[in-house]
Amino acid sequence: MLPRYTLYTLVILCASCLPLDSSEAGSQSAVKDMFCRILPRHCMNISTNVNKDLGHAITLSSNTNIHHLEINASSVNELIRGFSYYLRQVCNTSISQFGYEMSMPSVLPTLNSPIVFKSQRMIRYFGNICSYSYSFYFWDWGRWEQYLDWLAFQGFNVISVPLAFEDILKDTLIHFGMKMSDVLKFFTAPNYLAWLTMGNLKKLNGPISLKSIQNRAYLHGKIVKQLYMLGIRVVQPVFPGFVPDQFIDLYPNQKFLKARCWNGVNDSFSCLTQIDPLSEFYVNVSDYFVNNLLKRYPSSHLYSMDMYNENTPQNSSLSYLSKVGNMSTLALKANDPSFIWVLQGWTFGYDNFWTQERVRAYLSLIAKSRILILDMFHDTSSTSSLIPDKYYIWAFINNYGGNPVLNGNVLEAINSFRLAFKNSSNIIGIGYMPEGIYQNTVLVDALMLYTFVNETASVFFENWTKRYAQNVYGLKKMTWEAEEFIATFYSQSQSRYYDFYVMYKLPHLHLKYINNWNITNVKRSIQHIILYLQRHENLNYLKNVFLYDLVNAAQVFVDQSFFLLHKNLLEAYRKRNIKLFHTSRHKMRHLFLVFDHLSSFVPERSLACYVDKLKEFSTENNYSLDETVSSFLMQTTIWSTSGNINDYAFKTWSLLLTRYYLQRWEFFFDHLHASIIDDVPFDEYSYNSTIAFFQNNFYGHIITDNCVITKNSGEKIVNIISKLLTP
Repeated sequence: MLPRYTLYTLVILCASCLPLDSSEAGSQSAVKDMFCRILPRHCMNISTNVNKDLGHAITLSSNTNIHHLEINASSVNELIRGFSYYLRQVCNTSISQFGYEMSMPSVLPTLNSPIVFKSQRMIRYFGNICSYSYSFYFWDWGRWEQYLDWLAFQGFNVISVPLAFEDILKDTLIHFGMKMSDVLKFFTAPNYLAWLTMGNLKKLNGPISLKSIQNRAYLHGKIVKQLYMLGIRVVQPVFPGFVPDQFIDLYPNQKFLKARCWNGVNDSFSCLTQIDPLSEFYVNVSDYFVNNLLKRYPSSHLYSMDMYNENTPQNSSLSYLSKVGNMSTLALKANDPSFIWVLQGWTFGYDNFWTQERVRAYLSLIAKSRILILDMFHDTSSTSSLIPDKYYIWAFINNYGGNPVLNGNVLEAINSFRLAFKNSSNIIGIGYMPEGIYQNTVLVDALMLYTFVNETASVFFENWTKRYAQNVYGLKKMTWEAEEFIATFYSQSQSRYYDFYVMYKLPHLHLKYINNWNITNVKRSIQHIILYLQRHENLNYLKNVFLYDLVNAAQVFVDQSFFLLHKNLLEAYRKRNIKLFHTSRHKMRHLFLVFDHLSSFVPERSLACYVDKLKEFSTENNYSLDETVSSFLMQTTIWSTSGNINDYAFKTWSLLLTRYYLQRWEFFFDHLHASIIDDVPFDEYSYNSTIAFFQNNFYGHIITDNCVITKNSGEKIVNIISKLLTP
């Protein structure tokens, strides 16, 4: 049975509270071009028509004689929604974050009768500035175009694009007296620019190349134009007040503040200089920035600016905070009276400084219609209670640091979303804000589709799970094995999931670990899906999105097995049992080697393939490949040259598994072995020194391995996992 698409009256009332329509006007020709990228053999048999009198109704109809599909809707954005519905519900197929992997018949399936449904008016927001540094920083236009199609297909109608920030800031700083060479030195390497924008970092792995800034601005323009043509609104960044230290000498009569050092990073790369936000000088610099942004790019009246992201204000008085909040928007008011300030709720949830009283003071002078807060913790720990009189986006992060892991609880998230809408008229949309992409497409797909239906969570989950196996995973049948697979891996607690994995943590005698998995259920679920694949599917035609999740599922089993062996290893150490020690070490090492080999068959999990992508980026942006790779490896391992966020952005990729994570365990094994053989305490000092030296030098590692993409990777992946599961 097809899902019932209806209109939430509550959502209409809430969305109309902001001076913001749900989408841009767009272009039907751009939508047709998108259809042709997705269905090149069929797109000429699809016609579209926009009729604003339809009132958010979408109609699908067919001419059965010529296999022609007609989509009628009240906006360009809703034409895409109709197309998405047709592919999912009629053709049983879908695109994914991995591209246009489609299984379509030779002619378009026809409809026996027209399908009419409503598209509710709601903000569906995508974007986290961190993903532009963890995932997007090296992308070219071809990759971006593909990803934008997926975002539009999923129903997103407001998207954050910060890529022009550096170019406009560069010109602003030069206008106010800085030299180009000093400006470029202020910027970080491209994969750290998100934290410069938020005032956390400067200079790290810089200077940036001028070509890189120019290419980012070029992409920004292309992306913004494409989104407008697809009927999608864009959030663009404005000036938060952070400047190079030289500004203090250039303007000795102006007042400047010194931001606190971020996450333990030293003042060479953090502790940024900030123009006093209460000064007229701040407003003047901000005005120049905003004015230039609006001259270069069309505006949706949506602007992001986070002055206090993980950066505590130095004055806690309520009057001060109130004035700062107001001054932050003066340049926007002057240049765009219809502005809406888009603010990360992360600011308030992260820092205990932000009591309800202080948050309310900070935003007290901002009209309710001029601010939209992204409640990034809403699926786990909402911050909306701090400011009940502002508008919010219910948002979920779903990924930290670009870690390739399974995470999420679909039913929990859906129920949280539904309950939030029921209890608050200030929540006017849903947001997907991952720090890194590719992970957990299941949860994204479920939540986004749920915003278009009117069903209980349990009924929706049952219907959706059956179709997801066919639509996205591309399996031939709606099998119970696939339903079990999804239910097993997307029903765990919504805890910070990077505490779930042992193999990628720094080895220690007192390793902390949160076990949210039942290894028996995990093994059984994988066994069932493997048996189904071997019996019913052509293993060499499995879709990348499915293989990626299948390897992620295997990762859970491998890590659980590793955890049990780790317990045996520590028992061997305590009891001085050298035989048990050698057995445990051998099996733990074997798991690393096997999983490294398994990951090598998925290009998105291969360090060698990632480095291949960085080659073109480095050439086009005037960097050496070695410095680009080094910057990435630093971020993935120790994150920065100082600080306390080691392993935050861990990647369970081939080559990294054996050359970095396994090597750390080998040092641990060696020190345990010495302790057992010599019957002496574990030498913490020697171990810590060895680890520190290794970690602080690994990012200079040269990667020369070739990226090998195997045509029959599906068969190899299934066979390796099958052997892993065999006792």
